[in-house]
Amino acid sequence: MIVNADNFWDYARSKPQDTDLIGSYRGTLVGESRFEDTASLGDITLTLETNGAGQISALPVFDAGGRILLSSISGDVIWQVGKPFNPNGEEWWLEMTLHAQSSTSRTAKEMLVLERRPPHRFFMIVGNPDDYVGVEFKLQAT
Repeated sequence: MIVNADNFWDYARSKPQDTDLIGSYRGTLVGESRFEDTASLGDITLTLETNGAGQISALPVFDAGGRILLSSISGDVIWQVGKPFNPNGEEWWLEMTLHAQSSTSRTAKEMLVLERRPPHRFFMIVGNPDDYVGVEFKLQAT
C-alpha cells in the first residue's frame, strides 16, 4: 500500500498572512526527468522578508515548452500575496517582481501558495499545469 501524506494541490483556502510566509525556502524541481540539461543548475533558494522584499537565487528559466533550461536568474524580489485567477477564494498566489542582478530588466513571476495552514509551500508551474511539473519551494528548518 502506498501512502502519501502530502496532498499536492492542497491550496490555501484563505489568504495567508504575510507573517506566515516569512523565511527561507529551498526549491526543488518536480518532474525533473522531463527537464533537459539541468545538471548545471545551482541551489534554488527564496528568502521572503517582512517588508515585502526578498531574494531569489538560481530560479530556472525554461523554454516555452517547459523542457529546456535556458538560464537561471538571481536577484532581489518585491513580493505580495495575490489572487489573480480564481474568484472562489482558492488558488492564492505569491506574486513577485524580480530585479535580476544580471540586467536592468524586471521579471514578474507567480507561484501557487499551497497548504491550508503554515508552513506553506510554493509551486511555480512550468509548462502545462496538468503535468505536475515545476519548482516546489519548502520552508527550510532554522
